Amino acid sequence: GSDLLAGVVTTHLMENEGGSLLIDFGTNSEIALWDGQVLRTTAAAGGPAFEGCGISCGLPAEPGAIHNVRLKDGIFDYSVIAGSEPQGLCGSGLVDLIANLVGSGRLNKLGRFAPTVPKEGFGLAGDDWNIVLTKRDVDMFQRAKAAIGVGIQVLLAQAGMRVKDLRRICVGGAFGRFLNVANAQAIGLLPMIQPDLVELCGNTALAGCEDILLSPQTVESLKNLGNKAKTINLSQSLDFDDMFLE
Repeated sequence: GSDLLAGVVTTHLMENEGGSLLIDFGTNSEIALWDGQVLRTTAAAGGPAFEGCGISCGLPAEPGAIHNVRLKDGIFDYSVIAGSEPQGLCGSGLVDLIANLVGSGRLNKLGRFAPTVPKEGFGLAGDDWNIVLTKRDVDMFQRAKAAIGVGIQVLLAQAGMRVKDLRRICVGGAFGRFLNVANAQAIGLLPMIQPDLVELCGNTALAGCEDILLSPQTVESLKNLGNKAKTINLSQSLDFDDMFLE
């Protein structure tokens, strides 16, 4: 798709010997892997969870959205975009909250809350503690995370590579603006490589469009992409269901 191609161009994904991965998070999350010879691409149905939609307390990354959650001495703290009153969680805040709930034992690896958490979910903030992460919210996030994870695994397998072969990960989309890489890795959203090899690139689709408009060289590199690109359809992967559930 055009969004992914623009992202590949603006991140200069193919200007090395290989081991570069681009993930453009969104409702339809596009993923590209450059192994030095072939650009393998796919798309995963991540759902709207990364953009704060479909989550009971979710918001886009806009004023009033909690974008960062921290746990210190057993107490949850958070930061809100524009410093206003908290109205909900955006995608990066959701990642932080889930990572800290798992790390503190309030949420287990299957996505189930500990008995100490009320039935209605975990209350974080807001008037009358109305910003609550529910079991359904966790389920939505698990499904989105699993779809991305399978996409990455399939591309690596097709290229005969492993996670340890990755030398660079570019994270695109508004979701990535405030993303805590360590928390994203702790819950399996991003591959476990050195955090300093992960780049938060913002809106790579828009940045790529600007590059194409302003640089003739970028236009030429875009034309050459087709000769080295190979699209992988995840629905044709025989192991998709098993990998998704795992």
